[in-house]
Amino acid sequence: MEEQGYTSYHGMVAEVNTAMTELSKLCGQLEMEENQRSIDQSRKKLAEHKFSVGIMGEFKRGKSTVINALLGAEIMPADILPCTATMNRVTYDLTPHAQVISSDGSAIDVPVDQIKDYVTKLNEESDKRSESVDEAIVYYPCKFCQNGVDIVDTPGLNDDDRMDRISEQVIPKLDAVIMVVVPGAPFGKSEADFVRNKLVGSDLGRLIFLVNKIDTIRPKERERCVQDIRNRIQTAVLDKMAEVYGNGSKEYQDAKAKLGSIRIFPISAADALDGRLEGNQELITESGIVAFEKELTYMLTVERGALELAAPLSNLLRTSEEVIQAAETRKNSLSLSGDTFRLKQQEALERINRLRNDKRAENKKIKAAGQEIRVSLLPQAAEFYQELEKKLYDAIDQVKIDEKTLALDAGKAAAAQRIEEAVQSTLQEQMSYFCERMKSKVMESLGKEASRLTDFTSKMGMDTQQIRMDLSGMTSKKSNGLMMDIASITIDTLTNSFGILGLSGAFKGYQLAGGKGAAVGLGVGVATAFGVAAIAGPLGVVGLPLCLIAGIASQKTGGMAVKKLFGGNINHKAYLEIVDTLRDKVKNMVVSLRQERQLERYIEKLVDEGFGHLSAVMEEECEKLLKDTEQTIDSIKRDLTKNEMQKEQESKRYDAVIVSVNQIMKQLLPMLEKVNSSRSEA
Repeated sequence: MEEQGYTSYHGMVAEVNTAMTELSKLCGQLEMEENQRSIDQSRKKLAEHKFSVGIMGEFKRGKSTVINALLGAEIMPADILPCTATMNRVTYDLTPHAQVISSDGSAIDVPVDQIKDYVTKLNEESDKRSESVDEAIVYYPCKFCQNGVDIVDTPGLNDDDRMDRISEQVIPKLDAVIMVVVPGAPFGKSEADFVRNKLVGSDLGRLIFLVNKIDTIRPKERERCVQDIRNRIQTAVLDKMAEVYGNGSKEYQDAKAKLGSIRIFPISAADALDGRLEGNQELITESGIVAFEKELTYMLTVERGALELAAPLSNLLRTSEEVIQAAETRKNSLSLSGDTFRLKQQEALERINRLRNDKRAENKKIKAAGQEIRVSLLPQAAEFYQELEKKLYDAIDQVKIDEKTLALDAGKAAAAQRIEEAVQSTLQEQMSYFCERMKSKVMESLGKEASRLTDFTSKMGMDTQQIRMDLSGMTSKKSNGLMMDIASITIDTLTNSFGILGLSGAFKGYQLAGGKGAAVGLGVGVATAFGVAAIAGPLGVVGLPLCLIAGIASQKTGGMAVKKLFGGNINHKAYLEIVDTLRDKVKNMVVSLRQERQLERYIEKLVDEGFGHLSAVMEEECEKLLKDTEQTIDSIKRDLTKNEMQKEQESKRYDAVIVSVNQIMKQLLPMLEKVNSSRSEA
């Protein structure tokens, strides 16, 4: 069944790629350069895209063992210590080998069995070596890595700052996440924070939870354990959604509905690995990994297929219709007289010029809409600084310290660390909340603007179509039965899954899911839908809290000796000195944030990039229509200079193009029906 899934997916990709190759040639025959460029870009994107699945969780959860169980071999280093110190990636190759890429960009090939010497921190030597390693790539014939799938092994979420930063950099590049938890510490704080702050805005359907080490729980207690973890996950996400959006919001209700079907699988990765190493099928079955692998296969074939094929299928449909229309227009234009054509040409060029002016006016409206949302959001940043400072003060005050522990230097240091950790956690959470709120408002504004622009681009499409019809003397557009059948299937398939790229997709996405749906329709990939980390990461905001906290720590230790900080009378006085010192540092940090306009700059960049992308999409779609119409005019002009025999040959050529396009789409029809059926069942 699993092999059939991979074969089916690979076959669909091959069919779409073949169709795009053939359609590109037909565009070239008709000199439809813009259409040809668009199809070639879609084909290249489909060929190049890697689907990345991240394995995440705290250390000692067995993430590396999970990967080894999938591989059926002990490849990734696993130990009772927090050992993975770099980002490790497993990709497909028939010949097992490994490559270590250093932070300076250099790379060396190493045997697979020596990979642990470069990516772990099990001893001082390997720890030091791993500091200079940017990524380790393991090439292995793993069936789950077929067709461009990478499995990414990440450092523990609760390990040192270096490993936290690596995990932060990985998140925006992931298409799906497998979160590994264990019964002994079900859904700990760092795991909850990760889901709340990094995945809350994502498609929760791309998140799978593994309850590893289930063999440590008595069989009759396992179902209750899994349900308890499910409840913890739901509470963590819904509490965040309620605080960011409100209990009655659409976002809250959508998340609640998705959480009802969240995927959780209890497994014993160690038993699964042992079973595969020993050829013990009974142990493999008892480990629970079979059900998880079946779901992973479904995600990597059926769900991935709907995601990756949506854009090229949409482009194929749209371009096929335009090619048929162009061929019909040119064929009918062969009977025009030179004088008649010149009059029609002049009128057509004037109408194209007016449409370009309309397009420029729409770009100004987009810019004005971006400025409007920017002006409305910037004051909220100013208000947030004060709110943030109060929240951080509250975090300091709420840490309960036993004053007896302050009698010893070790106790004082532990108290300072606890308070500082509370400040760090609150800072990260509050910054995440702010970024999520700002992102939501910008996406909502983008969705509304996209829905408005859909009317404009639709009208331009009809206007350019009418221009081409008028050139050839056609009074109405011919109906193509096959194209209509395909359209009905394709539109349902694409809009019910992830939206059609372009403004029409943005509008449909907005109708279905508000601003976030519009983001998907505009071509924002799944990776960028992983909440604040994805949106803020490229802007340098997600890393901001960690950097600021690091700044607090360095100011404390560098600006004042430990003896001075904790000196004098002990107990209550020592506690007050700790608190006062950290309060001063928090105040200075917030002042620095405000002076550097960090949050205002985040909002400005978010708006500029979002509305800039919207403008670029509109510009590309409209200009493509206009340029293709101009190209049609030039082609008709050249055709009319030919003699009667040549015109007859051209007429047959256009007929052949129409037949070829219909044949391409006819071959895709079973696949479109299959994709549509798969999405309906899901």
